[in-house]
Amino acid sequence: MGLRYRNRVNLGNGHGLNVSSSGVSYSKKTSWGSIGSKGFSVRTGIPGLSFYRPWGMRGKNGKNNASYFLLFIFGFFLIVAVIQLIGWVFRLLYWLIKSGFQNLNQHQLQQEAQSAYKKWGQSPEYTFFKFDDRSLPPGMGHQSVIMEEIFFSDGDKVEEGIDICSVYFDKKQKATIPSLRTGILKWYVRPGDSLSKNDFVFHIQEIPQG
Repeated sequence: MGLRYRNRVNLGNGHGLNVSSSGVSYSKKTSWGSIGSKGFSVRTGIPGLSFYRPWGMRGKNGKNNASYFLLFIFGFFLIVAVIQLIGWVFRLLYWLIKSGFQNLNQHQLQQEAQSAYKKWGQSPEYTFFKFDDRSLPPGMGHQSVIMEEIFFSDGDKVEEGIDICSVYFDKKQKATIPSLRTGILKWYVRPGDSLSKNDFVFHIQEIPQG
């Protein structure tokens, strides 16, 4: 049994020179294995075990096994890429469908608010909050607004002046909206909704006495 000398000179970024008794060769290490001037190796995921093939190695039938293996590796990564692309398409379709249902639900809530306002808007027992320049600080009615969090549910009793929701103006400035009176709360928006000017946000119905 003879002695074999082998050493690797690291050149940085995975590049290196392999110095052995048979000569000097180049190789580059990657996350999936290594490739060099004498052949390539692929990691199996088992510590200390990898698949190695030298360039030009031929099987019993005289065919180049390394070439076939490279084709196999290429096909494998191609299949992985196709699966990832299909997953991305499904995620996109899911987002589009979800956004469509969310916009439809928001539109239905605003139609419900319009009907309720026509019926009770002038009644002293009802107070409607509309997203416009009259109900918000100066200039905020022209900014983009996202409903962030709702602190009370439909049908809850709220006290006048207490914060009932939080919103984001222009995706950076956070603010809260207080209750306008004491009464029963009804929402016309949901968390995550984008509010447009003149959208109804909620109404509060006065609690009947006695």
